[in-house]
Amino acid sequence: MYYEEGPYRVYVCRSCGERFVVQDLRLKAELDLPVLRARAAWYALAEEEDVEV
Repeated sequence: MYYEEGPYRVYVCRSCGERFVVQDLRLKAELDLPVLRARAAWYALAEEEDVEV
């Protein structure tokens, strides 16, 4: 299962609930590591605080 936010996707592991943020390079060819890191940190914080995203 995944959530799509433009060229970024958040995949959710069905067994453990871990979230993985990836960039679809077909939609945005230039890899944007600062954005990926920021989104990953935001989802990790939301998971820690048990916030629904």
